[in-house]
Amino acid sequence: MKSYLLDTSAYSNLVRGDKAIADIVRSADELYVSIVTIAELHYGFECGTRTNENKMLLIKFLNSKKVRTIIPDHSTVGNFSTAGKKMKEVGHVLSHHDLWLVAQAIQHHLTLVSYDKDFTFVHKAKIKDFKLEYIKL
Repeated sequence: MKSYLLDTSAYSNLVRGDKAIADIVRSADELYVSIVTIAELHYGFECGTRTNENKMLLIKFLNSKKVRTIIPDHSTVGNFSTAGKKMKEVGHVLSHHDLWLVAQAIQHHLTLVSYDKDFTFVHKAKIKDFKLEYIKL
């Protein structure tokens, strides 16, 4: 089963019509979006000029049949701290937002889809069960 967790850059590029992310979304059995990503998107919408249009587009996407929203919980916390420590040990610190996504991807056995090159450093930290579909722009 193909189950993906989309980060902010993946969703944004999907909305912009990027073919690579559209292909991943079409091929997915399940798509997940973290509440952390939803918060980042809403922040961006508030800072932009098409706030309501972007919010409505996101609501439509989140209500699609194969999309599920996930929320960090107590189980996520252990992955957050372990992954954060391992990243620090290899000399690369992720933002807390990105670290929550790594923790949730591990917890739910999801492949994180991103255009953000910071996530490629997670592999150097040898964080178990972390899978990444990194898309280069």
